Amino acid sequence: MKYEVRTLVKDTTVSDAARDTVFRASQWVVTVNGQTHTVKAPGELYVGRKPLRPVSVPEGAERMDVPDETKSMSKTHALVSVSADGQATLKDAQSTNGTYVQNARGELVRVPAENPYTVFEQSIAGQFGDVQFSLAASPDLSDDTADSQTKLPVVNLFDYKSPAPDDAPAQNMSVDDILDLRAGEPTSMFAMQKPKAEEPVTAETDVFKAQDAEKLTEKTHTETATTSLAPLTEDSGYMPVYEAGSVFDRLSRGEFERHEDIIEAGGHTSEEAKTTRDFNAQFDIAQIPELLPFLGLNPFLYDDMYAWLVAQNNEQINRALETNDGYTTWKASTK
Repeated sequence: MKYEVRTLVKDTTVSDAARDTVFRASQWVVTVNGQTHTVKAPGELYVGRKPLRPVSVPEGAERMDVPDETKSMSKTHALVSVSADGQATLKDAQSTNGTYVQNARGELVRVPAENPYTVFEQSIAGQFGDVQFSLAASPDLSDDTADSQTKLPVVNLFDYKSPAPDDAPAQNMSVDDILDLRAGEPTSMFAMQKPKAEEPVTAETDVFKAQDAEKLTEKTHTETATTSLAPLTEDSGYMPVYEAGSVFDRLSRGEFERHEDIIEAGGHTSEEAKTTRDFNAQFDIAQIPELLPFLGLNPFLYDDMYAWLVAQNNEQINRALETNDGYTTWKASTK
């Protein structure tokens, strides 16, 4: 679509009556080049091209870094402000290629840096240089709205319980019966049973019990003497099988025995290097050689940081980058 570009003095497509009823919302969503960011009232959001080094913003404000291969956006291109009463305004931050808003006739109207654009509608569209954007009020559920909605009944977690059958008390279950139970499924087999009534003790009962115990002892000694005990291995034909991901499965693979020492250097740690999304922190960590391999594992680095790490041509850093999903995505986008 071909747009006619004009400089905005006053948007004549918006009536004076509409200007008196400015659309207000407690939060607005900015969408640029496939990325979104929510600005809550009161708040400020600076929008610009993703820089090589982090760009600072005033205290209390946020920043939205947008990948722009065309470089038509400035590093600090525009400012989206939402007042305490929910009114949104768009201001050009002295950008090189300008900020444009599309009016009702489909024309792109340039927003002068000295004349911020007040958003009267529920949503607007436009361009930062050659990059399209949209700004729309985000629906939020107030307390009144939430109260008016139909509330779902609280689920009774014990509705599934059924009386335990007399013929399958838990204490009589075999090992196979227990292993056949699927983890997490409700079962009446483990329901609490009433204790069995104790048998009356008589002299005759004691004699029978003594005889049974003697036979069991003889049988145990005989089996122990004739049976060779061998460790359970894959070659022995039997290995215990646990449900994948269960505590027993993880214990059998020694996961809980593994630990990794945390390295501290220059006021930062190896754990922070692997996980931080703060561009300023990433930049500081990049100056600490001991933490560079850990920084290579961080999937949230900005594009130029990936390029800089590759340029170091360090074997440890390269091995870390090869396992980094963020690096893999960046690498594919540069081809």
